[in-house]
Amino acid sequence: MRLLRWRNNHQEKSDEMSPDEWQSFAAKTAYNEINRHYSDNSKINVVSLDSAQECAEEIVEGQSETEVCSLICEVWQETCNLSLRQRRALLFGSQELVVYFLKIGITDEKIAENLSLSIDEWVRVKENLPLLDIQIAKIIKEKGNQKSVEAIAKSMKKARHEARAKMRRALDK
Repeated sequence: MRLLRWRNNHQEKSDEMSPDEWQSFAAKTAYNEINRHYSDNSKINVVSLDSAQECAEEIVEGQSETEVCSLICEVWQETCNLSLRQRRALLFGSQELVVYFLKIGITDEKIAENLSLSIDEWVRVKENLPLLDIQIAKIIKEKGNQKSVEAIAKSMKKARHEARAKMRRALDK
């Protein structure tokens, strides 16, 4: 429905799109819809890291691996420029993004450092990705945050939105 609505609202742009661009756009829209569906935190979609790794490999198919790695490196650099709160909201909520980073050689140690976690804490967190906002809030609370777990959980959705918006702006340049 979103694709049809978008096509009707952006008729000129949609007419100019190639079949490959439409396929890419449709895949991105479907991915975003799935994230919206699970973002209410009432449902958990647990996927093993091995399964996510296989999905990541399938996405590379048809594209130059160099192009994909270059893009993922850019995403990593932009992720490092986010605030700690935004980095945590983004990475704790996205198993797929972590898999991509690991795939291009970003180490668990580097990810842990950028999340202000010990390697042991990161390994425990990584095995349970993606985390619900309340789970992220409990981790942050354990790290000494003075806010209530409920307040932290509410701020995670906003932080994730801010992070994605910053990433989009940076990558569109």
